[in-house]
Amino acid sequence: MAYIGFGSTSEASSFKLIDNISSQFNGAKVEFNLNSSGTPVTVHSIGMTFIIVNGLMMEPNVDYYLGSNFNTIQFTNAPTNGSSFQGRVIETTGITLPDRSVTKEKLSQDLFKPSVQKITVENNNTSNTFTLDEIVDRPEDISVYADGLYQRANTHYVIPTGTTIQFDTAPVGNTEIDIVYNTISTTVNRTEKSSSVEDFTSPNITVSDKLTSGRISVTNTILSGNITCQTLTANGDLKVLDTDDGSTVNFTVYANTGHVVAAGDVTSESDISLKNDIEDIENAIDIVKKLRGVTFNYKQPSRRRHEGKQLGVIAQEVEEHLPEVVSERNGIKNVAYGNIVALLIEAIKEMQEEIDKLKGK
Repeated sequence: MAYIGFGSTSEASSFKLIDNISSQFNGAKVEFNLNSSGTPVTVHSIGMTFIIVNGLMMEPNVDYYLGSNFNTIQFTNAPTNGSSFQGRVIETTGITLPDRSVTKEKLSQDLFKPSVQKITVENNNTSNTFTLDEIVDRPEDISVYADGLYQRANTHYVIPTGTTIQFDTAPVGNTEIDIVYNTISTTVNRTEKSSSVEDFTSPNITVSDKLTSGRISVTNTILSGNITCQTLTANGDLKVLDTDDGSTVNFTVYANTGHVVAAGDVTSESDISLKNDIEDIENAIDIVKKLRGVTFNYKQPSRRRHEGKQLGVIAQEVEEHLPEVVSERNGIKNVAYGNIVALLIEAIKEMQEEIDKLKGK
C-alpha cells in the first residue's frame, strides 16, 4: 500500500535516505538490505520507496519488489557492476493518526457529516481486500487514510465490486485504515416510513436497501450530484413524477423487464456546435445491403427481455460494417438503433438518385 500524506513527526516515520548499495552490484545479486545510516529500515509498502539506478527511477512492482520481511528490495534484473544507486523511503513504524487527518469532529461544521469506517488490520494479515460498510460506485467517492496517510484513488486502491476496497498491496498487521464516505448514503429499511434529504448543493444520494412502499422525493434543488438507486420499491420500478401535480408519471423504468417509458420525446444532443469532422456517409446503400434484419426470440425472456418474437439485428454482424453504432458492456454487445437512421437517410437519397437517372433515360 503506497502511503502518501502527513505522518508522525517522529524519527520512526521520517523520509530516510537509503545507504548506497552500489558496491554490492555484481550482475548476479538481486536482493539487498534496506539500511539508513547502517540501521535497518522497515517499509510497509513498496509505494513508499523511491529507487534510482543509473539515474533512472525504477518502477515499483515492475523493476523491483519488497522482500517478505519488508526490509529488503529485490530487483527483477540484477544490477551490473559499476551501476549507480540512490534510494529514499518513508519508514512507517510507529505512525499515528496525524493532526491533519480527516475526523468526524473536524467535518462537523461541513455541509454534511460523512460517515467514517475504521478498519484495524489483524496480525499476520495477507489480504489486500476489505468489506465496505456502504455501497460505493467510484473510488473517488471515498477518502482513504492508512495510519493517517492519504491513499490515492485508482493508484493505491480500487473498488472492484462496490462493496469491497482493494489495496495495491496487503497492509501489515495493526495498520489502522480510515475510510471517509464522501457521498450521502440514505438507507431505508422496511420499518422506516419516511426519510428526507434536503438543502444540499452537491450530494450523491444512494438508496441501497428496499422500500416496500412510498417514494424517494427530493424537494429542494440539487445543483449538481447524482441520485443512484440500487434497489427500489417492492416491484423495483423507478418512476419520475411531474413536478407540478406530483402524481403524473413522466418517466418509468420497469425493473422486471428493463423497459423504459417516457411521456414525452426521448432526444439526444445533436447541435452542430458540439460536433466537428462532419462528413457525409458514403456508399450507404452498400452498407445497408450488408446488414441483416432478423426475427428472433430471447434465450431468457424473463430476465429483463421481451417475451415472444422480436425484430432487430445481430450486434456482431452490424459491427463488421457499421462499428460506430455498436458498444460493449460486461461482455454483452449493444446496438444504438437510433443512430442507424443516419445511414438509412443517406441510403434513401442514393437510391432516389439512381431512380431519377433511370427516369431521365
